[in-house]
Amino acid sequence: MHNSAERNILFVDDEPRVLRAIKRGLRRHSSEWNMSFAEHAEDALAKLAEHPYDIVVSDITMPKTDGVELLRQVRNQYPDTVRILMSGTAQSDVIMRSVPVAHRFLSKPWDVKALLAELAGAFELRSLMDSVAVRTVVGGISSLPVIPVVYTDLCATLENPTSRLADVVSVVERDPAVVARLLHIVNSAFFAAPRPLHSASDTIRYLGTSLLKSLLLTSEIFSTFDESALPSGCSLAEIQQHALLTAKIASRLATTDKDKALSAGLLHSLGKLIFVDRMPARWGDAFSEARRNKRPLADVEYEHFQTSYAEVGGYLLGIWGLPQDLVEAVAHHCDPMRSRGKGLGLVAVTHLASVLAAQELGKSDEEFDGELLDSLDGARSVEVWRSMTSQLVG
Repeated sequence: MHNSAERNILFVDDEPRVLRAIKRGLRRHSSEWNMSFAEHAEDALAKLAEHPYDIVVSDITMPKTDGVELLRQVRNQYPDTVRILMSGTAQSDVIMRSVPVAHRFLSKPWDVKALLAELAGAFELRSLMDSVAVRTVVGGISSLPVIPVVYTDLCATLENPTSRLADVVSVVERDPAVVARLLHIVNSAFFAAPRPLHSASDTIRYLGTSLLKSLLLTSEIFSTFDESALPSGCSLAEIQQHALLTAKIASRLATTDKDKALSAGLLHSLGKLIFVDRMPARWGDAFSEARRNKRPLADVEYEHFQTSYAEVGGYLLGIWGLPQDLVEAVAHHCDPMRSRGKGLGLVAVTHLASVLAAQELGKSDEEFDGELLDSLDGARSVEVWRSMTSQLVG
């Protein structure tokens, strides 16, 4: 019998020797993890029907039902389960099929260290955001909303012989969802990046324009966002405008890792899109209440959903495998003192930038965290930051 409080992992591979190797490699963790093994997809689905699993790790190449189709069924039937795909190929068609169903990727031949790192990343996220409310909102999401015009604009830019890399980056950064999708894919094991990539410019340099176009087009195909679901007084253009300004401000405020601060700013509001996709009417009520009563949106969301758009966005980026500090910046930017970091770190920068951007755009209900300002002695800096923000807008 499974204890729901245990950490439950299901490994699926049609080669018994691989499963035996995994069992041997992880035997030191047998007392803390409840590990089960299945030799084909049908057996795995039967086990899932009997007991809940936190993580399913599946090989991609299996007879009858392959790993992609298995994880598709897991996504549809058990959306709270983290899905990890193992593959010995980096072919683009495999990547395209896998992107909508796999949260994380593990290259084969695997080693114990790499497998432990993948599992640790998933469990760290569970500890960071062990919330039924968050998982319920995120559950079943396989792709973020992407505006089709981004692909059109990118193609036009690439076809222009006078375009430079900066022009391509400018097009991609217009949409935070595009940046999230690209970072998700390029930081996966499929691409074996020599280091974690945190910014759109690094990603574009690494991918090249041809693959970039293909990935953007795939993002459009799997896009689920319906702008008509947005509540009155909220528009996609508004969300994008706030994200872009937040990114610009964060990059200016950051003393190090300016590219990472820019990425955190672009991604920090993605949870709003997830709410709109999953529960448009209920989130619309919360959004309207926050505007009507001039209260921070995250506070009202907690009253309605026991979680906020910040945590929802951070959770999703985390199960996608983005760098943990970027996940924390998004997840904690509404409540920066929850972060373990001190000083003007990435979480603090993202919080300050988001509030400055909101106030500049006329949303005076957004407020600085007083405890954070005290810790930074930031009260004297607020007017300097606001002046800088105004110059960026001007």
